[in-house]
Amino acid sequence: MRGTVEGAAAMVNLDVAVQEFLIESREHLDQLDRDFVVLETTPGNRDKTVAIFRTIHTIKGTAGFLGFNKLESLTHAGEHLLSQARAGTILLDADLTSALLAMVDRVRATPKLVESTGSEGDVHRAALSSRLNDLRASRSGGPRPASPPATAPAATPKAPSTPAAPAPPTATTAPPAPSSPAPSSLARPSSRRRRRRSRRPRPPRLRPPHRRRPPDRQRRPLRRPTTRRRRT
Repeated sequence: MRGTVEGAAAMVNLDVAVQEFLIESREHLDQLDRDFVVLETTPGNRDKTVAIFRTIHTIKGTAGFLGFNKLESLTHAGEHLLSQARAGTILLDADLTSALLAMVDRVRATPKLVESTGSEGDVHRAALSSRLNDLRASRSGGPRPASPPATAPAATPKAPSTPAAPAPPTATTAPPAPSSPAPSSLARPSSRRRRRRSRRPRPPRLRPPHRRRPPDRQRRPLRRPTTRRRRT
């Protein structure tokens, strides 16, 4: 009994969430129509590009939460395209804007199907998702998800390059040999050394003791020599 009550309460809550999603989706779609009108007149309007990206992102998140996987996949492809346009990688030209408007028409048909049948149905969302991915890949230069990767042509073998001749070894200059002193400098002492030798004190010269002459050998007074005159 308790499990039945909890299941019924969950169904009531899910119905309330779906009703809120339907109301919010209509408001978001009306805002998208106004933003695309401005974007068609000014293709480089970044503010409107960011606003459209946020609206598509909100619809995608709510669709994934409620289990509308097909709607989530479609809005996810448009979100990727708008993300690169917001970053400035690609420019929203006429082809990209036309594809985004077609996506908005498919999103607008989903609430009507949910109200009438209780499910999201299938309104050719897969083909439109592939178109959005192809346009994004062609504008950004990346690989297309639907098409197989192109095989690259076989590279022609390159001729073996002859190894470059080794550079001749650079001649290293030997360090200069220490200069040997001149023979004259070895034979003769330096002037400083000679000065040191000259400054050494010399030993005193010993003189013999003074001897007195005996009395008979006393000095005699010197006589002046007399000059004799020659007779003429």
